[in-house]
Amino acid sequence: MSEEANSDNMKALSVAELLKEADLSLGGSSKWSDQIPERSSGIYIITIADQLTPPLTALPESLRHRWNPGEEIVYIGRSVNLRRRLSQFYRHIHGHSRPHRGGEDITLLGCQKYVFWARASNHAAAERRLLEIFKSGVGQMPFGNRVRSARLHSTQ
Repeated sequence: MSEEANSDNMKALSVAELLKEADLSLGGSSKWSDQIPERSSGIYIITIADQLTPPLTALPESLRHRWNPGEEIVYIGRSVNLRRRLSQFYRHIHGHSRPHRGGEDITLLGCQKYVFWARASNHAAAERRLLEIFKSGVGQMPFGNRVRSARLHSTQ
């Protein structure tokens, strides 16, 4: 989606709006790389600071088409243990397969990032709902989300 299409047809979503529409309550927030206290299952949302102007020229050209101009939300994820999963994400090196390949492109953004989280016993369904709301409101997935969330198992 082009910058023009996004700004003309869609509105920017805040973390608060996204959580409210998904009927989730904010559990907390912190700066990127700060260890969080939450060890339960849930979802996390990564945002950028300085109102959405990271140097996109630092991104490989192949990634720039996924950028959502005017959006602070750059990634939505889930985990059975939020603290452990975010710790893995903070340590991840772009291009490596472990410890957190999903969303790794946000590590290339040279700006301050923030983490917001919410408890969710069915974290997979909560993540899916957040991604659906985001895509419906913005027109495409968050920058760091390459594909929709993993399919729910029939037992969930």
